[in-house]
Amino acid sequence: MRGKVVLSLLAVACLGAAGWLYLSPDALGRVQQVIGAKQVAAPDKQAAASDKKADNAGRSVSILSAVASTADFPIRRYAIGFVSSPAVVNINARVSSQIVSIDVKDGQMVKTGDLLFSLDDRALKAQLAKDQAALAKDQAMLASSQSDLQRAKDLVAKQAGTQQT
Repeated sequence: MRGKVVLSLLAVACLGAAGWLYLSPDALGRVQQVIGAKQVAAPDKQAAASDKKADNAGRSVSILSAVASTADFPIRRYAIGFVSSPAVVNINARVSSQIVSIDVKDGQMVKTGDLLFSLDDRALKAQLAKDQAALAKDQAMLASSQSDLQRAKDLVAKQAGTQQT
């Protein structure tokens, strides 16, 4: 029983040390320095010299250079919420129709009288033609009624027709 506890504690300690070496970027360098210092203190000078060569070979550093330049640094802010523009305009159409073309770009400055959208006018043209036909029919009816009135007035003046009361 006691052996199992000691073995499990030893396994946990080994896993903790391995995790510390893996996650800590400078821990591996410190371990290599300690190992290197012990090997330098070794009585065999040839072994120490070969270990130094191995340490120096493992510690080669590559250097990259770049030219410094002046540039704008982007400022990013992260927040929760929503953003709204200070100048917002609602656009409502006088008639409902489908949009054929959009003549402005998002964020473009516009002036009064600028064309923003083109609407499909086929339904409106058909309605206009229908209304013009109804107007022509009503004008023809008016002309016919006026001529009937004039005829009736002439007959009454001549007392040639029936008089209705």
